[in-house]
Amino acid sequence: TTHLPVSVHNLILEGCVFDESRRVLREGTVTSPLVSVLPPLTLAWMSQSAHPDRAISSAKDTATVGMPIYVDLSREQLVAEVFLNTDNARQRTFNSAALFLTDSS
Repeated sequence: TTHLPVSVHNLILEGCVFDESRRVLREGTVTSPLVSVLPPLTLAWMSQSAHPDRAISSAKDTATVGMPIYVDLSREQLVAEVFLNTDNARQRTFNSAALFLTDSS
């Protein structure tokens, strides 16, 4: 079965910031907003057996991290998990970084 990709717009990011120039998630600064909007993200469903253990990154010195997507900031309803490039996967996990469909709860 062929899975068609979809483009998702206006996902909200919390717990880190997106570095547009390097196309990776990174640590925010004290002046960074608590939440920000990601640029459009293209997603495709894959079975766990078909998914590689690590996503292939074209960015230099990056890792990947599993990021949960929740319905809203309450984090009560998990929608999916996506793997994104980051400068420090461990730090994204410690910061409880996540994505959200809406910023209302």
